[in-house]
Parts: sequence; C-alpha cells; structure tokens
Amino acid sequence: MLTTCHTDAMLATGKKDKQGNDITKPKAVVYYNGTKQGIDVSDQMASYHCALRKTIRWYHKVGIELLLGTAVVNAMLLYNERKRQAGQKCVNIATFREKLADSLLKVSGPSMASGSVSVIASKHYIRETEDREAGKRADRRKRRACIGCYRRLKQAFGRNLAKRKAKRVITECSACIGNPPFCSECFPLYHD
Repeated sequence: MLTTCHTDAMLATGKKDKQGNDITKPKAVVYYNGTKQGIDVSDQMASYHCALRKTIRWYHKVGIELLLGTAVVNAMLLYNERKRQAGQKCVNIATFREKLADSLLKVSGPSMASGSVSVIASKHYIRETEDREAGKRADRRKRRACIGCYRRLKQAFGRNLAKRKAKRVITECSACIGNPPFCSECFPLYHD
C-alpha cells in the first residue's frame, strides 16, 4: 500500500492474537479500514439491481454504473435522509428504483410492477406478444404475419404470395383492438 499522507507508524487495533499479543497494523491500513465503510455499503446497494450488460466499450459500463448505480444509491440516501427528518419511514433500494422509474415515466397511481392498469396502456406502442407456441417450442413466442407487410404484398402480388412472404414477427400494437402484429418498419406507417 502506497501513501504520502501517513507515516510508517504502527497502531494497535484493540484486538489480540491467539497468544494474547496486541495486533498492530500500519497507520495507513487502520485509516483505510475506518473510512471504507461508506463505499462498501454504496457498492453493495448498487449491486442488488445491476444494470450492466456485456459490452466491449468500457466507457459504456462506466457511464451506466455511474448513472444507474452510484447516482441512484446517492439519491436514495438523500431521499431517506429527508424522510427521516420528516419522521417518515425510509424505503429500500428496490422500492426507490420503482418510484424513480414511475416519476420519470410520469405514471400516476399504483406502480406498474404491482400489475395494475396504467396510463401508458391506452397509448399505442409496439411490444412483444405474450402468446407462446405449443409443444416442444413452448419457450418461444408465437410469430404472426405483419399486417402492414401482408397488405402491401397482397396489393402487389395477391393473397397467396402475401401469405407466404409477409414478415413474421413477435411484436404487436399494445392498444389496437385485437393487438395486431406489426414489424418495426410498418408500425409507424399505421400510427401517428
């Protein structure tokens, strides 16, 4: 351990070894052990819900860790401090992340995680279907022909060719009646 702040003086830790002798450590080590606690707790709380993904670009990892790890933990600590001062109950990291996401998405009422219907459900957006294939392929989502691709091919080449050549997708519109399947290219053509 290199340091320019401390001398090479040895300090007693207040503990004894098996023979009953006092355990001594360098002053730099005692100082480090006394001050590292806040960082360890912060890293531990950030690790509960890690947002890091496998990537080659190291700066992506650093940015995501700072934004979604350290910044969220620091914000939660400040939030809990204000709650404590007001005499209210503190929240854990998972509840805080949920509240933060709800406030950023401007969702009113109960959170989406509790399974309630939210404001977003009435807006059109593309999502993955929940339908699964049967039998051995039950782990896969059911693919259906894109409505936009099918209509375009049907006008140009007829129904039979359109049925075979239309792009098969696992995405659908969230708010249209019947949740019709759309590919990412056709979805904006049918929705404002």
